[in-house]
Amino acid sequence: MLKLKIKTIFSDYAVDERGYQIANKGLFVQWQDGQKVVVWPDELASAKPRFPTPAWSQR
Repeated sequence: MLKLKIKTIFSDYAVDERGYQIANKGLFVQWQDGQKVVVWPDELASAKPRFPTPAWSQR
């Protein structure tokens, strides 16, 4: 398993010597103005994160 590095339909797959997934890169998304946008990682972000998140009445 340690030598296996593969691309699946979900994401890249590889594990380190501890068995931790190291190839799958997660995304952080946020709803902004009715649109779901990627806010991290920076190289994939389509918007800056809004923090703190506005109150429900201001969205």
